[in-house]
Amino acid sequence: MKNEKILFIILCAAAFCALLIWAVMPGRVKEAAAQNNGTAPAVMIIDAGHGGADGGAVSKSGAKESEINLSIAIKTEIIANLCGVHSVMTRKDENSLHAQDADTIREQKVSDMKSRVSLVNSYDNALLVSIHQNSYEGKASGAQVFFRKGSEISVETAAAVQENLRLALCESNSRVPAPIPKSAYLFSHTTCPAILVECGFLSDAVESDLLREDGYQTRAALAIIAGYLAALQEQPPS
Repeated sequence: MKNEKILFIILCAAAFCALLIWAVMPGRVKEAAAQNNGTAPAVMIIDAGHGGADGGAVSKSGAKESEINLSIAIKTEIIANLCGVHSVMTRKDENSLHAQDADTIREQKVSDMKSRVSLVNSYDNALLVSIHQNSYEGKASGAQVFFRKGSEISVETAAAVQENLRLALCESNSRVPAPIPKSAYLFSHTTCPAILVECGFLSDAVESDLLREDGYQTRAALAIIAGYLAALQEQPPS
């Protein structure tokens, strides 16, 4: 337990120092934006996709998407808080948000989604950041960000996060932001600006191993926050 606390402190310090370096680099987050100086949106809702009986995608080595999503989401929240960003997480552990009377896996999944929708819609002036991992039967790799169609701040945030993920994780990544599919329940039942971050492909052996590393996850979290703050900087006061 003691070693875990020490690791947590080291991670926080490393993330904070890394963000400070990131913020002063040309074309990155400016100091004023890093202080979240009253620009909109006011709340960042961090959603770790899946959880509970719904583990999401699984890599060939057995890595569960839900666990990686949560790990990156926790790191994202830590960095957000260090920057003074008001953040809220939909889940903070491996449990889903289903109601106690949901017995079957299907019932639990449906109940979980409805709970997330209710939580997101309970906040005014928020921006939803949902963290996931991708999977594909063929050869594919690279992080990609999706945005809520018709929302300018969603488009701007997705573009900023996509660029920062490229620089932080893989400079040769040529993927570009795209609209969130209409079939995505969470986004079709919420109305606030939103992005969906697919941090990489669990179906790719190399990328799957990277996505399990603390350092790689921290870089992804830093890229998410840096992009969020960069887009935030361009918004008028709320």
